[in-house]
Amino acid sequence: REGLYLDLIQENRVIATSELSPLPGLHSENLTQAKLNLEKTLQFILSNQENFSTKNIKLDILLFNLFKPNFSIYPSVIFCLESALLMIIKEIRIQFQVNQKLNILQNDLYLPSKVNLEKHILDWNRKKLTKLKIKIGRIDLEDEISIINTIINETSSSLQLRLDGNQSLTDDQMLYLCKNINLTRVEYFEEPTSDILKLSKFIKKEKLNVFLAIDESLEQFDLSKKLPKEISHLIIKPNLVGGISKTIN
Repeated sequence: REGLYLDLIQENRVIATSELSPLPGLHSENLTQAKLNLEKTLQFILSNQENFSTKNIKLDILLFNLFKPNFSIYPSVIFCLESALLMIIKEIRIQFQVNQKLNILQNDLYLPSKVNLEKHILDWNRKKLTKLKIKIGRIDLEDEISIINTIINETSSSLQLRLDGNQSLTDDQMLYLCKNINLTRVEYFEEPTSDILKLSKFIKKEKLNVFLAIDESLEQFDLSKKLPKEISHLIIKPNLVGGISKTIN
């Protein structure tokens, strides 16, 4: 994955920084296309500065209702611009009503490897980590099971695992994995197989005590309707869905 940084500068001082980094295989645009689109959008903004007004800011509208370009903007570009704009909004002390106090728990990402595993475990215990996302389906399944069990056995019972398969496992591999690890320590499996609805039925049939999270399949679901009870979490990537405004919306 490659990307670029966008710095917004005022009076020789960087007042906001964000990143332009399309996700290979997920975004339709590549980095070159995104860069050209960003340059075009920035030129539009610079040419319409007189219309810039913070009075009508709405966080759930494209570019927070500050600008209304007359051309389409790629999702990764919207995310890049809105991330920078949020920093400016914070800079000028505009306050927004938040419906509830948000308690964001510290979490970590781990790609299974026997190299430095004990060092990672010591670090997670020291930080009193409560959420750990582990990528699965990337190495031999037996090795992954061994690593996951080591983590479970050598960390606090308060540490919950989020196992992300990126749709790489078969139903049989999923079943084997579930039968060989302590499922009480697994908060959810994130898109472990390629068909999340088929998997939810498989879980019910096998009477597995597990929950699922949807990520890559998010757009396939009508979120106004009830989801299968096996699906407990949604993974929303602001960079992918079309920015912070679209995420809030």
